[in-house]
Amino acid sequence: MAAVASGSAEARGLLQPLLVQATGRLDCAAELRVPDLGLTWTSPALLRVLAGAERVTVFAGTVGGAITDAARAAFSAGDYTRAVVLDACGTAAVRALSEQVRRQAEPGCSATAPYSPGYEDWDIADTAGILRALEARRIGLHLSAAHYLVPEKSFCGVVGWVRGGADVAYGCAICRLPGCRYRRREVTLV
Repeated sequence: MAAVASGSAEARGLLQPLLVQATGRLDCAAELRVPDLGLTWTSPALLRVLAGAERVTVFAGTVGGAITDAARAAFSAGDYTRAVVLDACGTAAVRALSEQVRRQAEPGCSATAPYSPGYEDWDIADTAGILRALEARRIGLHLSAAHYLVPEKSFCGVVGWVRGGADVAYGCAICRLPGCRYRRREVTLV
């Protein structure tokens, strides 16, 4: 437990959270267009997720590269527990930063599931257009040749805004992959 507490404290000092986002009108037809941002996507799954949304927030963020560098250094030094704790803290911080977008609901609207290029049939190559539209380089975020976000602990995607109603379930609750071995399950503590 001491290693987790120590690693968590170290991680807090390494995090450099940065977020860029823009909201625009959404046109849904055979393809999805955000004319305000010059974005167009073709993805039946994304169309399903954004059903009923009139506007979308396109976002990208990172917690910086320092935490990944520290985790790699710990691993190379044989300090595997510290490496795992730092990596897990970086992942949790990215998740928390992305959730900020959903919590910034437009008045009278509910949020759709956050959705990112690479999910289901949404082409991972569309990440480049999102980063370009948001000028994400200003927060140090860019793509590798294989469309991976750099720094590693980063994300991008969209959240749709639907007038009225309750927030929409997302994650494992909306995934259509049968028999996924990574599906989250309810855990009962005894």
